Amino acid sequence: MEDILSDWEDRINFLSDHIVELESQLQYYQNLVSEKDTLINSLVEENNYLKLQGIVNEQPISMPSVSPQNLQYEIAPQINNISPPNLHPPPDVGISPEQSIVPSVPVDYALNFDTGLRKRQCPKCGAQGFAIKEVDDKSRLISYLPHRIYAKKRVCIKCRNEF
Repeated sequence: MEDILSDWEDRINFLSDHIVELESQLQYYQNLVSEKDTLINSLVEENNYLKLQGIVNEQPISMPSVSPQNLQYEIAPQINNISPPNLHPPPDVGISPEQSIVPSVPVDYALNFDTGLRKRQCPKCGAQGFAIKEVDDKSRLISYLPHRIYAKKRVCIKCRNEF
């Protein structure tokens, strides 16, 4: 019988401690709400004061309307400054210098003008053609079926660079 009473007393003590803890949390949150209300009131008073002084404008902020034609005229002078010198076609082609912008070629590729294809090129030593091997990259599996297919990686024979 004493065991049952001690269990009940322990339970009552636990619950009373829990009630005290919850009351302290409630008091904390009530303080936060009152601080928030005082802050809101002070900001409203400051806003009203600034309105009386004429500092705050009551009109809503509107975004300027931009048409695509305006954007084209703003961007076009920047494109003219980007084009590299001496890369314009001869005047008999009929293309103005503003229309001829030459795209940059990535480092690991060189454009082959004979066939229009891209050659492989090592980014480290600049070797091209047969000096570059393509091997399976066993760390990147693409497919299991119909058989295992791996991604390819390039290896330079001259400097052993993998890319």
